[in-house]
Amino acid sequence: MDYRIFPPEEILEATVNLPLSKSMAMRAIALRWLIDGTVDESLESLCIDTEVLARNLRAYTSHTPMECDCDASGAALRFMIAILASREGANYTIGGNERLNRRPVKPLVDALRDLGATIEYQGEEGFAPLKIAGRRLAGGSVEVDATVSSQIISALMLIAPTLAAGLEIKLRGNVQSAPYIKMTAGMMKACGADVEVERDSVVVKPGGYKRVDCDIEPDWSAASYWYEVAALTAGWVTLPGLADKSLQGDRGIAPLFERLGVVTEFEDGGAELSATPDLYNSLDADLTDMPDAVPALAVTAAMAGIPFRLSGVGALHDKECDRIEALAAELAKLGILTETEQYGTVFVWDRRRVPKLNYENSRQLMDYVLYIGKKWVSPPYNADGWRLDVAADLGHSPEFNHNFWKEFRRAVKTANPDAIILAEHYGSPVDWLQGQEWDTVMNYDAFMEPVTWFLTGMQKHSDDYREDMRGNADSFWGAMRH
Repeated sequence: MDYRIFPPEEILEATVNLPLSKSMAMRAIALRWLIDGTVDESLESLCIDTEVLARNLRAYTSHTPMECDCDASGAALRFMIAILASREGANYTIGGNERLNRRPVKPLVDALRDLGATIEYQGEEGFAPLKIAGRRLAGGSVEVDATVSSQIISALMLIAPTLAAGLEIKLRGNVQSAPYIKMTAGMMKACGADVEVERDSVVVKPGGYKRVDCDIEPDWSAASYWYEVAALTAGWVTLPGLADKSLQGDRGIAPLFERLGVVTEFEDGGAELSATPDLYNSLDADLTDMPDAVPALAVTAAMAGIPFRLSGVGALHDKECDRIEALAAELAKLGILTETEQYGTVFVWDRRRVPKLNYENSRQLMDYVLYIGKKWVSPPYNADGWRLDVAADLGHSPEFNHNFWKEFRRAVKTANPDAIILAEHYGSPVDWLQGQEWDTVMNYDAFMEPVTWFLTGMQKHSDDYREDMRGNADSFWGAMRH
């Protein structure tokens, strides 16, 4: 699928209705089913993850061999593992697509086994697919590796009120995405559960849930991309319903985007975003609590030319794709060269770019330029040709420059023999007038500069105005003859 995105012709002023928080919706679907065995249809179509979780809960059957396909949803997989393991009579094989079956579930399986669950790996240990024989779990106390995913902790918390002895979860290691654990606790409390979250533990008392009460906020993760839009367009964006006080960890993006020139004003109706020229010289942030904000923050900083160092991003390597690898690859297409440090947990850009004037050591970049050259003169675009800016300076050696543009000409003319290749050039064009690279040359020194002086009294790349040069025919013809 091919998308073309164009910037607004005027300063952006937009009002955007954000989707509901996916993370809160997933918890609300699980909570309602645990409370009364029903699925909230209004949340099912929010996204693929909610559809997957709702579909599997609606299809739940006991005492019959069943399969639970979680597609690519890590949250659905982990929530369903905990739910099925604690359901008397559940007889399930659970897994998902190839990528999902590479996402870690071992800390969850270990904790459930410690509580008495019967779970068997159907392939490599630590990963789905799993065979689960559900049974009533007594509860008690478990220790869990909290460095892998907050979804594992949340999955255990959701079933905890239904266990006879409740559950104490001792958190080992640096907690990944801690605000999501607090979100789960807040939503559970709203439904009548007794939950306490401490720095290194979660305690859920027995007694079940008392009611269904699951208000869901607009999605702060989705809001991050509109912060990016406001920053890069220097515009104004209104986000109805987005509140200062939120259960979502990504609420923390507001002060970070302020460093990138976006101010947030909260009103009764939502949030008002406005761009300012006040930007920090660099962005250094620990995103352990809100890794979903990494793409918007990284792209905004890079487009503004602000170097960044984003730590706490290790969990993003184990999502539906390697999000850091994917982000680095897309930024590289824009000439922005990022890297990771400390075993992939830190994402860094130090202003390094693909050298603008040296393609000699990158066949990949050359091939990409040739691909673009052919693409736009071919159907369905059928451009008339190419206008090349400062074309002779592509590389560091004249030999490379000539050879590259000969190759470019062959690629373009093969795709469209009628395409025109017009090049802007500085200095003497003699070597480029042999017809082997370009069809015609627009010489800056002998044409563009004399014309702009004559018509405007200003040189093309300057703000200086000279009245004596405007309409000066002698100067114009002298420059042209030279």
